[in-house]
Amino acid sequence: MKKLFVLAVAMLFVVSIAFAVNLDKPERAHKGVAEHLYLLEKDSSDWSVVENGSWGKLTYLPDKYVFNGHMLVPYEEYALISYIEPEGWPAEVTVQETGYADEYGDVHIMGDGLELECNDYDGVGGAKIWLVPTSDLTGDYFNTWDPDSYLFEAELLACEFEE
Repeated sequence: MKKLFVLAVAMLFVVSIAFAVNLDKPERAHKGVAEHLYLLEKDSSDWSVVENGSWGKLTYLPDKYVFNGHMLVPYEEYALISYIEPEGWPAEVTVQETGYADEYGDVHIMGDGLELECNDYDGVGGAKIWLVPTSDLTGDYFNTWDPDSYLFEAELLACEFEE
């Protein structure tokens, strides 16, 4: 009986310490699960994914995101953009943020919430998110079209399209 009492007191002590430690921790900013979107290099002749090509992963929540790209041109500056199929040229984009690829061809870009350009693509509302060299942009417009150097979303990023 004495062993059972000591065990109960010890368990109560451990639980109270765990509770007290958690009181000192700040509330998690996000209780939801982050979403992920892959961006991939594509062959512009048929829009197939380039095997072993450049790629990146966008991890996002409603108010923040991080993008990590790999196998890019070292020391090149890149822009993460939201894009709507243009009605004319030059095409306008929304630049999220920019970053430079390091000596290994990796880029890290982060920001506060995505500014999405939602559109209707064959009955599906969504946004296109691309990674492009900043040299292909002048402000918020494409100045050239070089899709072989871009990363394209693997699927549309879900968002509300309003007509």
